[in-house]
Amino acid sequence: MTNTLAADYNSDEAIASGILSQVIRDNKVILGGASMGKGLRKVARYVIQSHLTKTRPDYFEYSGAADLNEGIKADPVEESFYIFDLGVVVSQFYQWRKNFPRVEPFYALKCNPDPVIIRSLAILGANFDCASRSEIRLVQEITKDLPRKPEIIYANPCKARAHLIEAVCKGVTMVTFDNESEIAKCAGISKRIKLIMRIVTDDRGSQCRLSSKVC
Repeated sequence: MTNTLAADYNSDEAIASGILSQVIRDNKVILGGASMGKGLRKVARYVIQSHLTKTRPDYFEYSGAADLNEGIKADPVEESFYIFDLGVVVSQFYQWRKNFPRVEPFYALKCNPDPVIIRSLAILGANFDCASRSEIRLVQEITKDLPRKPEIIYANPCKARAHLIEAVCKGVTMVTFDNESEIAKCAGISKRIKLIMRIVTDDRGSQCRLSSKVC
């Protein structure tokens, strides 16, 4: 790596680190833990305590609240929540970069569309696999103010024509296909669409056999 390239790389790393730090502050991310063990227990206790001390829900002011059983309003209202370790997400991304430097990762939003995960991965340099118009909108909305705009692959075995037209208008031109009708649909919409072939793989040992979606 030349001195110029090294300087550019270090500069990009510094910019990403600064923006990611802002994401951590804005979303009150708790650091210093782990996805298992003391870190998980610490975060779980924090979230549960936040729910217990939360002010009463605004829907208690609706007229129907008069039909609630006695004592309901006095008790904390349970809300489901989940915890993810952002440090693990960052670590996994850098492990990918280290071991597969020539392979560009495209994170599938169907795994977890949490805005903090999307923004963090975009800052780190990831791109995205979107299976719907709403997922494309979500990625572009969350990353609109970032200096680097991530690439998006529109990956769906059968895309609605109107959704595909909107995707192209918004600059999403990488599109998956696995049958002739999808090729004809894309060809009839834009010459700038870049087709990416989906292939069937042997995933008999997988918990969810995604290859069954391929025609």
